Amino acid sequence: MGKALKEMQKRNPFLGQPSHGLYAIVKDCETAVCDGDEEKAKDILERLEHEVEQETTTLAAAFNLFKKPGQDSLSEAEVRTMLQYLGFPKEDEDVEKLLAAVDTDGDRQMSLVEFRQYVARMGGSLRLFEIRRKQMEAKHGQRGGAESEDPEKLRMSLLEAGIRDDAQAYWRLVVPPTEFSEAAKLVDCQRNAVRHIRALAKRNHDDALPKLQRRIASLGSGIKETDLWMTLAWIREMAPIIVHVQLDKMIKFMESDTHYRNQFETATSGGLLKPAVREKWERDLFGGYYDKAKGFDRCKYGVLNAMNDHRGVVKCAQYGDSYLVLRDVRLRCTFSPEDSANLKAERLAVLDYYGHVLSEYSDQELLETIQVAKSSDAALLGDSSKVGAMKYKETQIHGEVAFEKHVERLVAHSKYRGRAEEPRIKAVSQKFGWKFSWMDEERKRMEREERAKLGSAAWEERLSALMEKGVPDVKDVPHGFCKKGCGRKVAPGKTRRGKAFDTCCRGCTLGFGHDLICGFLVAMG
Repeated sequence: MGKALKEMQKRNPFLGQPSHGLYAIVKDCETAVCDGDEEKAKDILERLEHEVEQETTTLAAAFNLFKKPGQDSLSEAEVRTMLQYLGFPKEDEDVEKLLAAVDTDGDRQMSLVEFRQYVARMGGSLRLFEIRRKQMEAKHGQRGGAESEDPEKLRMSLLEAGIRDDAQAYWRLVVPPTEFSEAAKLVDCQRNAVRHIRALAKRNHDDALPKLQRRIASLGSGIKETDLWMTLAWIREMAPIIVHVQLDKMIKFMESDTHYRNQFETATSGGLLKPAVREKWERDLFGGYYDKAKGFDRCKYGVLNAMNDHRGVVKCAQYGDSYLVLRDVRLRCTFSPEDSANLKAERLAVLDYYGHVLSEYSDQELLETIQVAKSSDAALLGDSSKVGAMKYKETQIHGEVAFEKHVERLVAHSKYRGRAEEPRIKAVSQKFGWKFSWMDEERKRMEREERAKLGSAAWEERLSALMEKGVPDVKDVPHGFCKKGCGRKVAPGKTRRGKAFDTCCRGCTLGFGHDLICGFLVAMG
C-alpha cells in the first residue's frame, strides 16, 4: 500500500501540501501503512482515490465557471470576475499579485495547470469556495452535514430528477450536502415533474441566452457582460426562496402542525381555492405527473426574492405580509416569470437554467436585480415594488416543507409587535428553531449584513505562501465536439497558445448554456 500511496502522491503533488484538505487522509494512510494494517490502509487509499477523482472533476467545473469558450486560460478580466465571485479582493493590485504568484510562463493569463496549482496551494476546492459558501450561509443559514449516504445512490437519485452529473458538480461547489440529500428524497411524481421541467428549461434557457446577452448590452453604460453571469449566479445560489404567510390566520396551524401544506391538504388558499382548476394547471405545468398524487406529495407555492427586499416580495401581499425564508429546497424548486395560473410548462425554469425567465423581466426588474447581484461589498437591498402586477417570480416547491427542517427564518410584520399574537409567534419560532426578525429589524439586519469576504490580511498570507512555493468535462465525447457534452461542435480555430478549441462557447463552459456567439466563433490568433 505504501508504494501505491507514493505513486498517487507522485501523480497528484498537492497531496503533499499540509494546507490541502486531503492531506489529513494521506497522513491517515501513512499511519496505517507504518502500523502494518494493510486492510485499513487499502480502505483509506480507496477513499483517497475517490476524493482525488472528485477534486479533479470539481476543479474542471470551477475553472469552466470563469473561462471563455474555446480558450484554455483566464485573462486578467476573467481573473477579476473569479475573485469577485469567490468573495476575494478584486482591485487591480489584487489581480496583479495573484498573477505574479501563479503565472509561470509570463503570458499574463491563468491556464488550467496554473489554476490547479493555485487552488492546491489555497488548500483545495473546498477552501477556494469557502467564502462563496459563507455568503450563502449568511443568506440561507448554516446547516450541519447530511446523513451518511451512499454517494452512488445519491447520484442516481439526482439523475432521476434530471440533475445531470455536470450540474451536480457545479452545485457541489457551493451548496451544503443537505441540499443534495433533500432533493434525493423526492418521490416518483415529484422527481418526474422536476426532471420534466429541467429538460424543457435547459433547452429554453439555451435559446434565450443569446437574446438576453444582446438585451443586457443595450441597457446602457455601467452594465457589463459579466453582470449577466453574476446575476445568473446570484439567482442560482443566493436569491432567497420565501413563502408569504398571514400570521393571524396561520399561527394556530403552526402551533399544531409540522409542515407547511398546500390547498389540497388544507382546503384553504390565499389565491384561487378551486382544486379542480389547480389540478388542471399543474397537469399542464408538470406533464401530468401529479395527476394521481396525494395532496401531501403535490407542490407548494412560494416566491423568489430576486431583488433581496427585506419586506419579501411586496406584490405578494395577498398571501400575507410576513414570510418564511426556506432552506434546502434550491435543487427541488421550479420557477415561473409570474403567477403560474394557466401557464405552459415551457415558461418554467430551474435555478441553473433560468435565462428564459430572466429574459421576461421588465427592464426595471432586470436593472434592479443586476444591481443587487453585482454588489460585492455589502448586502444591497432591492425594491420589489418594481415588480409588475402579478409578475412576482413564483416558486413551485417539490417535496415536503417541514417547519423544523426547511425553514431558516420567520420575518414577521411589525404590526404584530405588542399584539396578542406576539408571544405565540415567538414561541413557534423557538419551537422549530427558526431565526426570528420583526420586519423593521430585518431591514436593519440586512443593511448591516456584510457579504462574507476574505480579509486582506488572510489574502496577503495566502499570496505570500503562493509566492514562496512558486463545470466538469463529460467522458467519451467524440473528437471535434464540445467536451461539456452539449452535442455541438467545438469552435473553429485555435487558442493563443496554438491549441485547438475544445468547447463550443463561453456560456457552455460557464455552466449557463450556449451564448450569443456559439456557432459563429472565428479563429483567434
